Amino acid sequence: MTADSPYYVSRVDEEMRNLQVMSECLKDVSARGKTFGKCGALMAEATRRLSLACKMHHPASPQQLYMGDGDHTTEDVKDRERAIIEERKESMGEMGEVLLVLGEVLNEVAEAQMSMCESLEASLAQSLEAFASIELKEATQLRAEAEELTQVSEESLSKYLNGKYPERERSKTPGRNAERPDKLELGGALGSLKGWARSASSDYENGRRGSLASVNNSNHSGASSPVEPGFVSATVAVNLRDNLEKMRLSQANAELKRFQLLKRLDSIKTRRDFELGESALASLHGIRAYFHHCSDLIQGLTPRLQNLQTRQGALRDKHDTIENPWEAREEGLHKAIGSVEMASENASDIADSLSIPGAAADHEPMTLEEIESEVHLWELPSLLTESTSFTRDSTPGIVSEGWLYMQHSTRMTTSWQKQWFMMDRTGIYYYKAASLLDKSKTANKLTKSAPSSDSYLSQLEKVKVCDVVLCTVREVMVPKDQQATSQRFCFEIFNPMSKQPLMLQARGPNEYRMWVDSIRSCIERQLTGGAKPQSNSDDNMTNKGEGRGNGTMRRHGDSDPLQNHGHGGDDEIDLISVGQRSPWVQKALTANRFCADCNQADPDWASLNLGILLCIDCSGVHRGLGVHVSKVRSMRMDKLSNAEAKLILALGNERANSIWEAGIATQKGWTKPEPDDSRQKKEDWIKSKYLWRGFVDLNDSEGMTEEERKDLYGRELYEAARMAHVYDGAKALAKGAETDWQNPEDDLKTALHICAMGGPMLAPDPDHWQGIECAELLLQNGSKMSAQDKNHLGVLDCALSGNGANEMMEYLSRRVQM
Repeated sequence: MTADSPYYVSRVDEEMRNLQVMSECLKDVSARGKTFGKCGALMAEATRRLSLACKMHHPASPQQLYMGDGDHTTEDVKDRERAIIEERKESMGEMGEVLLVLGEVLNEVAEAQMSMCESLEASLAQSLEAFASIELKEATQLRAEAEELTQVSEESLSKYLNGKYPERERSKTPGRNAERPDKLELGGALGSLKGWARSASSDYENGRRGSLASVNNSNHSGASSPVEPGFVSATVAVNLRDNLEKMRLSQANAELKRFQLLKRLDSIKTRRDFELGESALASLHGIRAYFHHCSDLIQGLTPRLQNLQTRQGALRDKHDTIENPWEAREEGLHKAIGSVEMASENASDIADSLSIPGAAADHEPMTLEEIESEVHLWELPSLLTESTSFTRDSTPGIVSEGWLYMQHSTRMTTSWQKQWFMMDRTGIYYYKAASLLDKSKTANKLTKSAPSSDSYLSQLEKVKVCDVVLCTVREVMVPKDQQATSQRFCFEIFNPMSKQPLMLQARGPNEYRMWVDSIRSCIERQLTGGAKPQSNSDDNMTNKGEGRGNGTMRRHGDSDPLQNHGHGGDDEIDLISVGQRSPWVQKALTANRFCADCNQADPDWASLNLGILLCIDCSGVHRGLGVHVSKVRSMRMDKLSNAEAKLILALGNERANSIWEAGIATQKGWTKPEPDDSRQKKEDWIKSKYLWRGFVDLNDSEGMTEEERKDLYGRELYEAARMAHVYDGAKALAKGAETDWQNPEDDLKTALHICAMGGPMLAPDPDHWQGIECAELLLQNGSKMSAQDKNHLGVLDCALSGNGANEMMEYLSRRVQM
């Protein structure tokens, strides 16, 4: 099991965050408990604070919660407090219910005596604080060790994959003065062992002649024996094997440390529920014993205590049940690592024995491939996975996924970056590393909304490399005599939308063969079987799977989604007819016969947020602008929704160009490109037109400040949304209107709010109401369904309360579910 996948990283981040929050909550409870026990004169106040702490309230005042955040209202403070409570409840698990009961009881005993305070201090403060500090410290230390070992193993593997080999530490044979021959530089000689022998023999003869002569003189009365090239080659081979075994051991130890971290985190989650809950229960029992004369309180408290006690016993049993499989898995992992350690020790012993002059090495592997096969270097991940039986379920719709090294080249340097790649039946994607790891900013910042609990992964930035049907793959073959000094297991992906092929490197021969075969299989099935492509309406994706047990590439062979789209049946659709299932798509194609940017005939690519059709060349340039400028989809290969197609039909190339090219007359030296013009000319035109808004007419805002211009165009967009006028809305967006602008004169509603409240009867022309198209335009350009007005009403809430059209509410309901 290799657990260095993004699923593992995301899960560990989430669990460490929960552990930190739990520690903070426990320390709050502990601190309030100490105060409660020492302040007999302030009994009621101390009890109230402890009650609030047990109910998951933050100890800080409202002013402290919003320190440095600017102005805030009473509702803002309440929202923040509710968010904190929900976050803490999630982190505490089952124990949270016990603490809530404790808080309720403490509200009724605000006038209790000092003896009860001392009892609470003994049962709560010490045990909870000890649990919080010890568990957090040990978990943090385990994580640091796991990350350090992972980094060391990754560096060694990366160096090895690129022909850089570390020197093996030499050990002197007891009782002898002779040392092994100097380790050879493997950078240029591993391809041919004959070359190794010649080079090693030369170094050995020149550098070690004196010491060997002295040894031979002492043993053979002055007779000297020549050093055979085969001996030197064997020495180099066993040294390499020794290094590879140590590299395997490093990888295995890193996996063990990651496994122990996951085990520790899971153990904390289960143990906190009964260990900490029992401390809280002890406090509840003390309250009951002291207030025995309060019959009403006892009668209400006793059954709850019994239920909680029963639950605590069940939780302890649950912990024992869950702990046993972890122990069995760890035992299997230790056995697997034990075999790796034994192999490593054997390799070291063989290498040490060959350091003795005259030792024979007749049966040792000599070539690089033989040594790798002998040490089972590439089978280690599957070995560890089988030993622990810890794997993640297949992600639906994914053909292959795993780590690959991606080459980045500039004029001066070439570098390789490790990225998580995935491939479905229609495209190849990768996730940017920053999106996988940099979650601390959002995790540490308290927000108004309650935290999500259904996923270990946050929003991932998903970058599309190419469409499978448009790409080709080529294997980068390396001659055997150059494998030691060249990048191995590399392949190139050729994409007509890109000037240069994408060079990728797999993490071993098995993954290399799997990726190449998977890509070719997908291409073949797309071209011959007409596989049904998926719609990718956004470049951001939330993955809700658990952290994966195996960090290497996975191919879903048993549940290949491509196998569900063969010949025959309702799913048999050719690539051209996919988009034509919606009549609005065909209407949009018919209404826009020429590319919006170069007048190429029959464009079949669309920019959804701009509402235009493009040729394949211009669509490639639009993709390079980023999804915040232009969201490009295929009209034929992607499945467009009716709303997306109707938006393109409502706006279209001619009307969109009347907005984006309205000021072209004032820009000297610019002419619109023709279909046969160079790609560079088209790229310059498109960037100037959409990215820099160089041809938009902005005369109506001349002389205004940035704030005045923002307010002007925000009101124009708001009014266009109220009237369901798509053209005016697109015009305001082109001039720089922001979709999140809130109208201060209408309860801080956004344009999407007012658009949702409209209907045909409110439009100037009820027969041609374009409310759905207007809402789609706003959503494609950044409007959020989660936006709230001054009254905390969402978009769908406004549609319901404002008697919005039924078709609008149905449309918004579908968007909420997406």
